[in-house]
Order: sequence, then C-alpha cells, then structure tokens
Amino acid sequence: MKIDRSFVLGLASRAEYVALVRSAIDMGHSLGLKVVAEGIETEDIAGRLRELRCDVGQGYLYARPMPAQEFFAWLEGKPRVPVIASPVNFPVQDHAETASLVTY
Repeated sequence: MKIDRSFVLGLASRAEYVALVRSAIDMGHSLGLKVVAEGIETEDIAGRLRELRCDVGQGYLYARPMPAQEFFAWLEGKPRVPVIASPVNFPVQDHAETASLVTY
C-alpha cells in the first residue's frame, strides 16, 4: 500500500497528518500489506516514518529520478536488502532512456 507524498510532506508541519499516516500504516499492516511512503525529502520525515513503523520509503532524500544507465552506476557499491513484496503486473514504458511504471 502506498501513502501519497502530500500526506508524507504534511508530517513535518501538521499534527493531523501524523494521525492520518499512522492510521494508514496500521490499516495496511492489519491487512497484511507492506506500506510504502512516497515523497520523503528530509531526514526528519524519514525518522518520523520509522517511528510509525512504515516498511519502505522513497523520495528525493534517497535519490532523484534518473536514466537507467545512471541508476546502475548509482547503485554500484550500495548495500542491498531483500524486499518482500507481491509481484504486480504493471506495464512499463520507455521514455527517453528512463523507465516508468504506469497503472490504469
């Protein structure tokens, strides 16, 4: 389950967003799902999400979108951890040497 960046960014400034994100994480876990937070831009927000037990995070704090060849160079030497996720059949489109996932 993915939490939209608009809610994640609100963690830094609005208390009601903390309750909303906590509830979303708890709901995802109670359904047996892994929860992904998108739009993580600061270490403070990443720390808050860890406290709330969010499983996976993505955002500019970790990396910006990049072409595939740059990604492989960026990935070189980085530690890797296993990701547990159910496979999902997304169509993949190639745009100017970048790959993006598209959902319909």
